[in-house]
Amino acid sequence: RNRSGRIGLVSMPTGSGKTGVISCLPYFLGKIDAQTGKPLHLFNKPVLVVAPDLTITEQLERRLTVSADAQGENFLLDKNIIPQNAQYALPNGVMIKETVHLDNPEFLGKQDIVITNVHKFLHENSLPDNFFKLVIIDEAHHHPASMWRRIVDKCKDHAMVAFFTATPFRGDKKPVLKEEDGDIVYNLSLEEARTARIIRRITWCPVTFDEQVSRTRFYQLLLEKVKTTQEEKNIENPLPGNIPHMAIAITTSIDEAKQVAKIWNEFWGGSDSAIAYHSKQKPETKKQLMKRIRNNEVKLVVVVEMLLEGFDHPPISIAAILTKIVSKLKFAQFIGRAQRIVRDQARAESDDIYADVVTHSHFQQEQNYAAYEEALLITPDD
Repeated sequence: RNRSGRIGLVSMPTGSGKTGVISCLPYFLGKIDAQTGKPLHLFNKPVLVVAPDLTITEQLERRLTVSADAQGENFLLDKNIIPQNAQYALPNGVMIKETVHLDNPEFLGKQDIVITNVHKFLHENSLPDNFFKLVIIDEAHHHPASMWRRIVDKCKDHAMVAFFTATPFRGDKKPVLKEEDGDIVYNLSLEEARTARIIRRITWCPVTFDEQVSRTRFYQLLLEKVKTTQEEKNIENPLPGNIPHMAIAITTSIDEAKQVAKIWNEFWGGSDSAIAYHSKQKPETKKQLMKRIRNNEVKLVVVVEMLLEGFDHPPISIAAILTKIVSKLKFAQFIGRAQRIVRDQARAESDDIYADVVTHSHFQQEQNYAAYEEALLITPDD
């Protein structure tokens, strides 16, 4: 906060509470200084929060604001940081749904928080460079891609800029944020997060069988492991409130995602206890499917590229890898979907609940797992 034009990067493992810190950050930066009696930073301009895609943007809207279709999900109210009888202290926020809103400085200037995805904000030229007080970049490992750099370069000399990411170092061990641009101001290590039971530890569950079988049979054998693990966890280590354990699987293509969901449903699920969630679906279809996920009405969610980062649904405790993931970053983001802990009010789940990662040697994920356990994307060797 004391070095103009520099970026502060916050590194926290997937599932350890980045959204909560984002919710609280403006309050702490704007707190009253004990010596001067004045705010450290006067928030007389909006806070901009930028996410990589619509799914994460909508999730941030639910947690940072009080939206009509997500009553009770606001982080500050949910954690009783702001009591129910003090809702007047909540920020007034808006999620940019149409790029036309970015041509309306008068409308945006009345907001405390403006939430947008990076693609919509590419239309930002009508806003003054000094329009925002604080810019928060979620999933900041996408920087320095050109879209992200344009936003940061526009604002960094006029606003505080905070990066949030679970992986501040790329697979080649190069930092996401160059030394001349800013600093890692806070780093929560993977081991610290696990020891403090902020996130789940991982159980590596390789499945061994002769892969010289049909594709359908191959998937079925892998899914049998997922199904058995799920049933055992529901009996031996139930989640708070007896919420059922859920699984997420990643495949190579949309067609294979559909096939995996179909195989699950034919063998164990009736018609729809497994769903494929992908980019070719209409927005209304994805909205309906997400509602089913949030309501814990499905047992398996099959994805390709969507929901790999920033997607927060703690009942997911099993991650099945049904494709060859080349990127260590993508691997870390995917298995992170199963590491979030279910917290029922003040009560958290049993310490015996792990994130189970199911795969087959055919997909060659052992090196990715070893790199993840060594935290190479968080604290690479000197």
